[in-house]
Amino acid sequence: MSVLDRINLFIEIYFRIISRLKAVKLLAPFLILAIIQGLWLTILVYFYYAPVNKLFSPLLSYFYSERVLHFPYFYYLLPKIYNYGSFLFLDFIFGIVLCGAAVFMIGADFKQEKIGLAEGIRTAFKSLPALMIIWVLKTGLVMLFYKFGGPIVFLFAGDLPMPYFFTFFFIQMIAIMISAFLIYAYPAVILRRMKLFPALWESVVLTSKSFIFTFALLFIPWLIQFPIGYLTSTKVYLILGKFSSSTLIYLMITNIGISLIANYLLFDSITYFYLNRTE
Repeated sequence: MSVLDRINLFIEIYFRIISRLKAVKLLAPFLILAIIQGLWLTILVYFYYAPVNKLFSPLLSYFYSERVLHFPYFYYLLPKIYNYGSFLFLDFIFGIVLCGAAVFMIGADFKQEKIGLAEGIRTAFKSLPALMIIWVLKTGLVMLFYKFGGPIVFLFAGDLPMPYFFTFFFIQMIAIMISAFLIYAYPAVILRRMKLFPALWESVVLTSKSFIFTFALLFIPWLIQFPIGYLTSTKVYLILGKFSSSTLIYLMITNIGISLIANYLLFDSITYFYLNRTE
């Protein structure tokens, strides 16, 4: 594909995404995931009330010491606790199935077929072992980079203006690059019923051939989450110092709503591009 062809395809993909927003059913998996994330945030904010306090108070104090059970220290750690739980548990337990269902529904919509959420979930469950391995592999690689590559990135960004901002930004960019090589394994498994390793290999090959295009597809959903994500990840002390704990909670709720749209943009765009290149 020429550069002009890629630009036209990119515009076509996003024109289709926007035009299909009226198909509310395509948003349904991400809406359910957002509701679950909202419930998780609510549980954390009210963890000191019965009956959840009997479970969460010991867990929080075990992982973060007794101080986390008291104001305002709890709110300093709230985004981190929320992100860990959402990323490692909600995504693994619910996100894999719901995003798999979304890929199936988006693929059916691409072919102008009518598929409901229930059928999408059933299809995702059939491919659950492969989807779980893909998720673990992608998440593991990103977390390994965070742990070992993050300090190296900070060394290079340390001399720049706003070093913490650029460290956060560069780490996120490299995480997107890592994810890009595995992202097409989801539609390969769901839509073409491919086995795990052929699906992973096809994803690596397709991304290698269209790396900049794929990076752009992942970058736009990340970008719309970046402002609030950056604030709640690195500026919690500033938010709580100048405003209040309620402001922090409202920002996190807003980010859940934004992530709903971001997830839709991500999975719709990569599924459309995957089908465009393989069918």
